[in-house]
Amino acid sequence: METKKRESWETDETRYFLKLMRERQVMKSLDGKRFRADDIFNSLESSMNEKGYIKTSKQTQTRFKTLRRK
Repeated sequence: METKKRESWETDETRYFLKLMRERQVMKSLDGKRFRADDIFNSLESSMNEKGYIKTSKQTQTRFKTLRRK
């Protein structure tokens, strides 16, 4: 039986992720339902990868949910 490996985020990755969220005004886009969440997080995935932080759109979406709860 395989166990899921928990993906950890470095502080720099989280800071860059939050910077992207602010720049792209993701909260406004998600609240207004103007864009599909999948499209937003796919776009964030591309930007994260360009910076050298290899994260999937699913990982960015999970990180967003985790930070939102805190």
